[in-house]
Amino acid sequence: MGAPPDTIRGWVDTATEQKVRFDILLVDGILVALGLSLIKHFLQEEGEKLFTQLGFTAIVIAIPLFFINTSFWHSFALQTYKIKIAGNSPEKPLEWFAPAAQQIWVITIGQVLLTYFSVAMFAASLRQTGIFRRTPMFIYIAFSIIAILSITLFPLYPGATAFSGFPYYPFMIPAVPIMLFYYVGVNLLRYAGKASPALTIR
Repeated sequence: MGAPPDTIRGWVDTATEQKVRFDILLVDGILVALGLSLIKHFLQEEGEKLFTQLGFTAIVIAIPLFFINTSFWHSFALQTYKIKIAGNSPEKPLEWFAPAAQQIWVITIGQVLLTYFSVAMFAASLRQTGIFRRTPMFIYIAFSIIAILSITLFPLYPGATAFSGFPYYPFMIPAVPIMLFYYVGVNLLRYAGKASPALTIR
């Protein structure tokens, strides 16, 4: 579907598309939570408790934040943009919208940081139980660390950062860390047919 529109008129003109976009993301959040609850169960049965518990606790906090963020753009922001267009003043911000958008930005930062942390913890747990080899574990953890550092160190970036805030903004897209769990699932499917006891239905 590409990136969301960068203008208010664009959001209003593609309102149905934007609702579908964020409906999909809301379903993704539910599926991630359900999938990780199953993985947590298997990993703890295999005896790995520390990394698994840390990762699951982080995602339990992150998913509600993801829902708040996604529902904001799905409904609140879209309706606000419609009000602006209906009032024939799309350039004039409503007084109450800017503080709400700023609060959502803070929530987004918390959500993505927690999700990257959860990815790293689950990758470490999967390695501890022998399901992941060293290479995939290293990739997930390294990506998560780079993302966390890029976000937390953003206030120290030079004033004119290249590529409009790179590497801060790509990592701040809420769906990016969620997608990492999709690739974790793909890796688990590769190992599911092997002799890994943690992936065997008991």
